[in-house]
Amino acid sequence: MRCALETIVGFVVSQRPSIPTSHRRTPLGWIDTAIGLGLAWGLSHWLGWHWIGIDWYVPVIAVIAARFGFWHGLTAGLVAGLILYTAGGHAPATALHMLADRQGLAAGFAHVVLGALIGLIGDVHRHALSDSRSLVRELQERHDALSARHESLTIAKEATDRRIVGQAQSISALYEASKTLTVLDPDALVPAALALTVRFLGAEAVSLYLRDDDGLRLAGAVGERPHRPTLVPYTDPVLGTVLRESQVYRVQPGPGRPSGVLLAAPIVVGQATRGVLVVEAMPFVQLTVASPPLLAIIADWVGHAIANAEAYQAAVDRQSVDPRTGLAPTERLLERLEQEWATAVRYKLPLAVILIRVPAIATLDERAWAEGAAAVSAILRAATRTVDIVGHGQTTDSFLVVLPVTPTGPAGLLAGRLHAKLPAGSILAHGGNDDPLVSLGGLLQRLRTQVSLPGAVPS
Repeated sequence: MRCALETIVGFVVSQRPSIPTSHRRTPLGWIDTAIGLGLAWGLSHWLGWHWIGIDWYVPVIAVIAARFGFWHGLTAGLVAGLILYTAGGHAPATALHMLADRQGLAAGFAHVVLGALIGLIGDVHRHALSDSRSLVRELQERHDALSARHESLTIAKEATDRRIVGQAQSISALYEASKTLTVLDPDALVPAALALTVRFLGAEAVSLYLRDDDGLRLAGAVGERPHRPTLVPYTDPVLGTVLRESQVYRVQPGPGRPSGVLLAAPIVVGQATRGVLVVEAMPFVQLTVASPPLLAIIADWVGHAIANAEAYQAAVDRQSVDPRTGLAPTERLLERLEQEWATAVRYKLPLAVILIRVPAIATLDERAWAEGAAAVSAILRAATRTVDIVGHGQTTDSFLVVLPVTPTGPAGLLAGRLHAKLPAGSILAHGGNDDPLVSLGGLLQRLRTQVSLPGAVPS
């Protein structure tokens, strides 16, 4: 019996899911209760109290209790019992007779119990159904949130896959193009590095700085910039920091960013940072998160290329020296001098030359001359830098010192120090390309005249 009641109540409750608990406590619920009882009373008077064995108050009480809960069911059962045995024409005339009518009292009490019981069962089912629907809504919301998250993660994964594939293709193509940096001529490395940067980063203006005694000096550039310095001090907040810390720099948005530098990467040769590769201008759409790593790769390859070129040049220089003195012969020296002169003219860098004549070794025999020339060579090498070029002149008593990136003034100071250390009677003359109209041949001819060397000096 209880299972049947629970089934009926569950069906009735599930068919009216839209009635909230607050609604059952409003007058509308009591109005529905009154209407239902009135309908049962009318059917009972119209069709009789027990038409074909049906008590019309029972289904009304069941529906009201299942729909509105315990209190409405209890009230409906109580009212139905009173109506049935007082207003139905079969109740006793007095209350004492009514109490004595145990059968009628039991029937009325049965209606009350029926309404209360079905109301309680309805409340239990209603609360269970409400909890179930709340859980379903919560699970649906979580499902929707997880679905949206899954969709966003799927889109992000596809974008990451495309970016990885694109970067892999870029690095592969960059590796193929980096073969242009396999040249062993130091002068050709700078244009190759600039062209590689422009090609793979889409840059519009690129410059390359190499360090020297005064700071970072411009070695080459592509693209026009209005305020591109030829010499950057080591205290520069951007390039100086990149040089000291060997870290890639990327411009940060904001009003205080340095002008003229978007990206900068250190050029490391061996264990020392020798320069900085700078991107000065590029389209905004080309400046992506992959730009700094690509620039760092290019700068790293430039550093390896410089190391290879210097190692090759050192090997060539070792093979092209006079074994008696360790100095470059005249032909090799003049070839290097022409290369340095062309570089200085191209990049507007200073270049100085010191021509030395030591008459004390001119009349010595071959063995004594070799010893004297070796002594002079030791003095010259001790007083010059590793980047300076020292070699034999066109006569047995002449020597030539080439000073790259050196103005005439410091060259004169060095000539004075050398004159104090060389044998007595030595003659020194120095000059440089401070005059942009002077040619290499004219400079050497002037120096030759100053030291009174016989013979012609080729231009």
